[in-house]
Amino acid sequence: MLNQRAANLLNVILSNRIITINQLITKLNCTRRQVSYDLEKINDWLDSNNLPTIENVREQGIVVNPEVRSKIYELLPEVDMFSYLPSQDDRIRLIFIKIFAKNDYLSVNHFTNLIKMSRNTVLSDIQLLKEEIDTNDIELTYNRQDGYNLSGNEVNIRSVAFKYVSHILQLPNGVQLLEQVYDDQSGAGEFQSIYKTTYSMMIEAERDLDVSFVDNQLLELTIFFLFLTFRMQNGNGCLLSSEIINALRNSDAYLASQKLMKNLSFPVPNDEIYYLSMHLLGLNTSYHERMFTNDDSSDLYSIIDQIISDFEKLACVTFTNSDDAKIALFLHLKPAYYRMKFNIPITNPHLEKIKQEYFDLFVLVKKSLNRLEELLMVPITEDEIGYITVHFGAFIKNQGLKYRRKRCIIICPNGVSTSYMLKKQMENLIPEVEVVKVTSPREYQNTSEMEIDFIISTITIKTDKPLIIVSPILTALDKSKIIQEVNILLYQKHLQLPKVNELMKAIKQFTTIHNEKALYQAVNDILTGSTVKDLGRIKPMLNDLLTSETIQLTEAVNDWHEAIRVAAKPLLNNKSIEEKYVDAMIENVENIGPYIVLAPKVAIPHARPEDGVNKIGMSLLKINNPVPFSKEDKEKDVNLIFVIAAIDNEMHLKALSQLSELLEDESIVNQIIGVNSKEEIIPFIEEFSH
Repeated sequence: MLNQRAANLLNVILSNRIITINQLITKLNCTRRQVSYDLEKINDWLDSNNLPTIENVREQGIVVNPEVRSKIYELLPEVDMFSYLPSQDDRIRLIFIKIFAKNDYLSVNHFTNLIKMSRNTVLSDIQLLKEEIDTNDIELTYNRQDGYNLSGNEVNIRSVAFKYVSHILQLPNGVQLLEQVYDDQSGAGEFQSIYKTTYSMMIEAERDLDVSFVDNQLLELTIFFLFLTFRMQNGNGCLLSSEIINALRNSDAYLASQKLMKNLSFPVPNDEIYYLSMHLLGLNTSYHERMFTNDDSSDLYSIIDQIISDFEKLACVTFTNSDDAKIALFLHLKPAYYRMKFNIPITNPHLEKIKQEYFDLFVLVKKSLNRLEELLMVPITEDEIGYITVHFGAFIKNQGLKYRRKRCIIICPNGVSTSYMLKKQMENLIPEVEVVKVTSPREYQNTSEMEIDFIISTITIKTDKPLIIVSPILTALDKSKIIQEVNILLYQKHLQLPKVNELMKAIKQFTTIHNEKALYQAVNDILTGSTVKDLGRIKPMLNDLLTSETIQLTEAVNDWHEAIRVAAKPLLNNKSIEEKYVDAMIENVENIGPYIVLAPKVAIPHARPEDGVNKIGMSLLKINNPVPFSKEDKEKDVNLIFVIAAIDNEMHLKALSQLSELLEDESIVNQIIGVNSKEEIIPFIEEFSH
């Protein structure tokens, strides 16, 4: 008998006349080993039913005998839906749901029977579950009298349970898995009976509200409500804030919930009626004119105009019929508004595909929703943004429009390293803007201005385009300035960011801070666009390049020419560069000026790969007596010289991002300047090599 995973693979194969192993791996999001193993099981099953086996033919892909296609569906009902083994994520979700709905003592043995795993695996899953729900201020506890229990804010516990039910329902056999959890506690066959009754009650509520709920969300709420009744009967009540109760009092959703709750066999507190009202308001519905006349929708409906306007500016489009877009967006945003307002989770199974295939659109929509976040005073989840992205995509397609992000170019005097370091910083800071090109001032002068909206440059240039002058290494102040300037360019508005010190003062009033410096940095990063992120795929890291062999300390040098030559010696010694590369670095400074002084007391000399780079490298020279790079400007006095040798536009970027992050912290720069040995510098390098 086939298990569910193998049966799912067989269905995919039969649904595609031509498909390869690699396509199966991508489609099913599994490994080559898993596909091979399941194919072997399928062929064993076919052979036991006297059918030809499936072959994997080179340059053809998966080949299925016509006899198999004609007879297979008569045999597929034999597949055992419950033999499917859930993933680790799904196992911990099922464990949580079982504890959430418990009506008796629960031990590890109950979970081993549920998920068909060993005791050790279950204990490991329970530990992972504890860690995951801890972020929601939920505690998973155990005692000999009651077994496993959930404690914490009841609204949070229910939000996690609803999210987990939604995730399980995305599985091919999700309903059956939840049915098993329910029947384990209530008795065989009870799920089907209670589900039909509850679903009918939800349909009646739909009629009372004069709306039409989206099917899959109605299914999610109905099944969640089945488990919720266990929790209510067990005395786990839900206390809602007066703000939520006032928002829901006398609403149509409250009256529908009140009627539905009267069908239960036990008394229900008023807060539970309000709680169900929240969920009914969070269900997506089909179009109905009455939706636009409710008083509670006025704020949302007016802000949709602003969202659409912001999107048009960001995407460089104009909707010819914005009323249609407004109505369609309102249909989704009204229930989404209540979901976010009342902390009701939603699962978007297509999120990763949306982000992958419509990345630009996703980024633009996310930025356009800032006004809605301001109204709600909570961040909008990526699951919600994904759905809204699909709506905007439909508007654009229906009107035959082409969208794009705002575009800019980066102009930097010389060197691949500095230019691409700045590019990565800008992409992290303002993702709604596309950096279409990185160029030098000379190259820029010799080309006509392309279709760009503004220019980012480290030096002043003559241009008709809006120009933002930046430092090659962005400090927190630089980031704040750039965000404000881009907001003026894109929205014609000034962005007023709260001050870090003000936020820290507020946080201290209500919490105990264990690491004030780290919290200050984290809050600062959030406000100013986050520090340069680890690019992940790029090697080597900073500590691979800056080692005891490539770090030097000296008391003084005669001038900046000598400083660069001395700093480059380790890279000459290990054959990373040739002598002409050193000459090129010095020539660049002579021709352009001290542009390599990227931060106070720090210079990063470099040239182009074709100027004599053999392999990627980086070196550091610490000079106790600062060397001036400009006689007129004391701010160009340098103690630290980092020489960079890049072989292309990519391979050095991870180390460079980490160096950039290190140099953003002026206190660390000063500490490095104050050390007396290489060994004292290495820990700083290690700290930022992640």
